[in-house]
Amino acid sequence: MRLLAGVALFAAVILGVIVQHYNSTQVRYERFCQHSKSPQGRGATVPMTSGQPLVVILGDSYASGFGLKRPHEAWPTQLGRREHWRVFIDGVSGTGMVNGGLCQQPYGSRVQQVLARRPQRVVIEVGLNDTAVSADVERHAAAAVLASLTSVPVVNVVGPPPVPGKRLADVRRVDGALRGASQRAGRHYVTALGWQLPYLPDGVHLTAAGHQQFAELVARGIRG
Repeated sequence: MRLLAGVALFAAVILGVIVQHYNSTQVRYERFCQHSKSPQGRGATVPMTSGQPLVVILGDSYASGFGLKRPHEAWPTQLGRREHWRVFIDGVSGTGMVNGGLCQQPYGSRVQQVLARRPQRVVIEVGLNDTAVSADVERHAAAAVLASLTSVPVVNVVGPPPVPGKRLADVRRVDGALRGASQRAGRHYVTALGWQLPYLPDGVHLTAAGHQQFAELVARGIRG
């Protein structure tokens, strides 16, 4: 009986520790997402460059500079410097037109905060986080986002590059869906399928040199 009682007590202690750890993790997760969903948490409150016109970059981990020692040197900042734009960045890792990422923030959920800036141009960089969805689902989601940006004079959509860490067929499917939605909305689409860029060891994210090249190619693409 004493043995059984000891085992039961031990099990109760372990269960209590597990529950406490779970609750603590859940609280941290909720706080993280609450912060991440705010403009401050996404770094969207301070312009990265100065000039005119006012431009908002709506993107994913490429826009946020994931993997860089200096995330603020990601391609949107370099693009803003090249074009002499006043650039705000709304970049959330793991997100896409469909994929909401860790905290469920697909692009459509962030559009109103983009519009609050009253931008003259919006550059949407998107696609790599939606390679698991069908072309129809991607096209529908992209169409909804573009429809919500009708008040913005210029909208450019930049599709996904052919990264080593993703199946090329999936990247091409997303590219086609985004191209179709952009054309239907009368917005300029920039395909990145032909871009050869240097990547980090994960085969998905860009190196510092990759961000520089990405900015140069986007600049050429939006003029074309």
